[in-house]
Amino acid sequence: MKCGKGYISAGKRCLKKSGEGVEYNGHKFPGFNKPVKSWIAGKKRAVLVKKGDRVKVIHYGASAYKNNYSEAAKKSYLARSAGIKNKSGGSTKDDPFSPNHWARKDLWAKKLPADGSNKYKVREDAMKDGDKPCECTDCKKKKLTKSQCGCCDRKESKPDKKLDSMTPDYAIAYLNVIKQYAH
Repeated sequence: MKCGKGYISAGKRCLKKSGEGVEYNGHKFPGFNKPVKSWIAGKKRAVLVKKGDRVKVIHYGASAYKNNYSEAAKKSYLARSAGIKNKSGGSTKDDPFSPNHWARKDLWAKKLPADGSNKYKVREDAMKDGDKPCECTDCKKKKLTKSQCGCCDRKESKPDKKLDSMTPDYAIAYLNVIKQYAH
């Protein structure tokens, strides 16, 4: 399907691009396959999954239960959930349209320490460089990562050698102009 400017094609639908991501059925997501807090009672997280032309919102993680609180619990959960099958008998652990897949990937991830501290906050030690928090003032307020913002890779966000030769008032004005164009 061909979509107009400001929209993303998703099979038979056109999804609206919002400033930081995608809007789907009135809910904003930072992008496809990026978990957010669930708005459904009894669930911890939600993710807008896209694979090919298929798009679906998946809610996962029972809010009444803790997750990833000890190595023994993590090992037990990952072993138990690896055997969960769908209606056609296939494994759900590798199916992105399965809540099991996202619970294993996000709530019980192998890369996260099993100490119960992964309350959906940014964890620098366990993330790829693109998933680290953006250092820009505006992005810190919005809690965006470098991969979501992209301005940290731009030339404007790096220290400028011109600033050394400028008066303080002129340097502040110069930085405000750069900041305006960076976002």
